[in-house]
Amino acid sequence: MRRRWIVIAAAGWALLVLGTSVVALRSSGNSGFWAGATFLLVLAGLGLAGVGAFAARGRIRRSCTGAALLGGGYLVLVFSHSPYLPLPTSQLLHGLRLGFPWLASPNAVASARILDELERPIALEFPEPTPLKDVLESIRRATERPGRPGIPIYLDPSGLQEAEKSPDTSVTIDVRGVPLKTALRAVLRPIGMDYVVQDGLLFVTSQDLADIGENPFAEAFGQQDQRRYPDEAGRLALSPELEEPYLIVGHCLLAMAAAGLGAYAAPILARGSDAIRDVG
Repeated sequence: MRRRWIVIAAAGWALLVLGTSVVALRSSGNSGFWAGATFLLVLAGLGLAGVGAFAARGRIRRSCTGAALLGGGYLVLVFSHSPYLPLPTSQLLHGLRLGFPWLASPNAVASARILDELERPIALEFPEPTPLKDVLESIRRATERPGRPGIPIYLDPSGLQEAEKSPDTSVTIDVRGVPLKTALRAVLRPIGMDYVVQDGLLFVTSQDLADIGENPFAEAFGQQDQRRYPDEAGRLALSPELEEPYLIVGHCLLAMAAAGLGAYAAPILARGSDAIRDVG
């Protein structure tokens, strides 16, 4: 009887987590609140599993131990890793967002598409001095796809002023078959500029503003300050796991799946271990 009620409670917890996850993914203005609620629900569930690992007995104890170890271990791995290091499961979530656009808000999907374009090879043939605005326009046209315009590029006036440059500043580049992220930085870095991917736009700003990791466009766009961190490849990450609602919810669901796997597998492994010990 006790085991049945535990199963019912676990199923109710899972449904509640799924409900807040759906609201967080589809909410246009309050997704951060619901993503935080999802995280707290998952954390509470794993905490109770940890308590059960010490207080329960028999199969229930083994299931709680497996759930706490796998689910809690995944959350620790995700939310304690360095933001400068890429996380494979984050790339999985980014890929899901591209393949299933309804999973996230339009701005988040647009940002993911820009990051995908930055990984694609491009040819930029400007061996002679060419205005920066013309090179950026060429990049926009080169990233056009059937039924979809090229990536939107915003040339930040404040960043230009800080770098003491203008849209007509001359740049040179002559490359073929290199990732757009590499070619773009080869254009921008020599003139003290860089780029940031945010809210479905590729912002071109001064290198100093991009390097400090702050959002230099918050005041202009009425947004709160947000952090952006460069990864090992030199490309600015879309957002750390601790900030973007989509990634928070995605990792929480993966942690819940890991907890379910641990709860199912732990008793089986324990029985196998007991059988081997009895034979020995």
